[in-house]
Amino acid sequence: MRSTRVVHLTDAGQRLVPHARTALRGLEQLDAALAVQHRVLRLGVLDVPIVELEGVLARLNGVVLDTTNHAAPALLDALVGGDVDVVLTRLDGPRPAGTEATLLRLDPVLALVRTNYPSATVAPGNIRTWTFDVSAFWPEFERFQSSFEGAVGAALHRLPLASDDFDRALDINDHLARHPQDAMLTISGNRVLPAGYRTVGLTPLQPYLAWSLLWRSDDRSAAVARFLDAARRASTQERWLRHDHLVGRPWLPPGDPWSHIFAA
Repeated sequence: MRSTRVVHLTDAGQRLVPHARTALRGLEQLDAALAVQHRVLRLGVLDVPIVELEGVLARLNGVVLDTTNHAAPALLDALVGGDVDVVLTRLDGPRPAGTEATLLRLDPVLALVRTNYPSATVAPGNIRTWTFDVSAFWPEFERFQSSFEGAVGAALHRLPLASDDFDRALDINDHLARHPQDAMLTISGNRVLPAGYRTVGLTPLQPYLAWSLLWRSDDRSAAVARFLDAARRASTQERWLRHDHLVGRPWLPPGDPWSHIFAA
């Protein structure tokens, strides 16, 4: 029965109330699930070109990304502070409190040489500098270099290079053309190389850069979980953790949180 002041349910209506409330809760849960499904995932990326990231993005299965670039310290601060959801970076030490990490890729540091270079590997004594790929973006790479020098017991030579990307490439091309016995290190071994060049591994130690994905431990969103799953599958399919295909003994700096994977 209905009056002008209040609704009174019949006995049949009263019996339907629990079912109506259950249906309402189901609609609310569906609405929340759809909101999560279409959430934009904020990805922070270190200011170093990572070509392989494109492979991860191609497997995202509908996750919408908002990608921003940061310097290394600011990147982790942005994650802890909630400004980004996931970061792709290299860790120089333990991960920040309240975060989780997974190893995505081991990137070999290779030597850039002329095609007529007489050897299939390069020893540190023949290396003149670390190349244009890293130094301008990543000041922390100096610590990586110093640690590697200590491990091999040899100092790497430095060459003054131009600050501009194009001029720096010309400097390197000019030096290797005049000194074809020299080599310069690069972390971009799978890029298309200019004519007249190739890359070779290092001996006796083969250094790697370990790239990690980090996220907040309390972030249980479907978008983050879907992104991490896609990234892990891409890493497996593309064999990004492979480290048995080069001559030198695999090496990561002692402070790297993933260095234990190369322990004897």
